[in-house]
Amino acid sequence: LVKAQHPKITYADLYQLAGVVAVEATGGPTIDFVPGRKDSAVCANEGLLPDFSKGAQHLRDVFYRMGLSDKDIVALSGGQILVKSISKLLKEESAQLLHPLDKALVDDPAFRSYVEQYA
Repeated sequence: LVKAQHPKITYADLYQLAGVVAVEATGGPTIDFVPGRKDSAVCANEGLLPDFSKGAQHLRDVFYRMGLSDKDIVALSGGQILVKSISKLLKEESAQLLHPLDKALVDDPAFRSYVEQYA
């Protein structure tokens, strides 16, 4: 719908703008939006995201290199979503069904404090 009303905006900019708005709408910092991304028909190489199954320290190794904090990692990872039912999940057999990223966020005390803060 947005693309139909604003045909000059690229999908790349539209997705970036959606992310900027989502971060601010959920209580995160205001992030400047700078348009100008080009759409591409070619996908990026796989393996650019961290291997979430490697746990909390791996996430820190990857994101700290970008200057991000534990709080930033949790916010970018969507930790505020999983907190609503996390205590129930961790006490039941369904805990094994958690995505590796969610598991890393709740197993690590520092990450978990931010997950609970965003709840």
